[in-house]
Amino acid sequence: MTPQDLLRIQGKKLEETSTKIESLMRLVGGIEKAQELSARKLRDVKLALSFRNLVRARSQYSFPFHYIREITLPANSTNRVISTITTSPGGWFFADRVFASYRTTEGSYSGTWRPLAHSDSAIAVNAAVEDVLDFSWDYSEARTNRARQNDAQVIPGDLLFRRDSDGYLLNGDPWAPATNVTIGVTPISAPVHAGIIVFTFLGEQCDGAQQDAMEQWALLKKSLGLLGPGA
Repeated sequence: MTPQDLLRIQGKKLEETSTKIESLMRLVGGIEKAQELSARKLRDVKLALSFRNLVRARSQYSFPFHYIREITLPANSTNRVISTITTSPGGWFFADRVFASYRTTEGSYSGTWRPLAHSDSAIAVNAAVEDVLDFSWDYSEARTNRARQNDAQVIPGDLLFRRDSDGYLLNGDPWAPATNVTIGVTPISAPVHAGIIVFTFLGEQCDGAQQDAMEQWALLKKSLGLLGPGA
């Protein structure tokens, strides 16, 4: 083996070693980024809980509460239908879970509760099941001027209907006092019969807070880093 051959072999080994080092560096960078994102998410959750505890501590009383909103869906339409919940002026509401139910107002099953989404296994095996509502939904809260999902996106309706489930988790979503929560429902396929979908938001109501609601909201935004230190 000539010296040139040895140099070529060594050069190739160095190149392979360099490639492996670069791959390891990328892997380490990805792990560090994932750790940073996890730490940030954990921080945000802790701060949100701290805000809820702050409101609870400054309230005269808190108790389990729920908001219910019925939305009428016409037959033969896939247009988005909206309805609004006006929250109590007495204090903040923290939404923990949301459930949905659907009943028809026409046809042979009029007045009965019908399934939500064909994705449910008991329905998927029986294509003859009538008046199944496949839909998507979205919601926003006016006082904080914030939608609860990213722009132009909607939440699949089947997440609200899972057998033996505890509902769709909202993780203590804060609703300001005397605000409007707008719910939008968009049928994916047009219902054959008109019906009513019922949303039920379960959570905790904190009434009689000693601090103004918008000041409390400013504290929340500041704690989550949405406002600068001097805001």
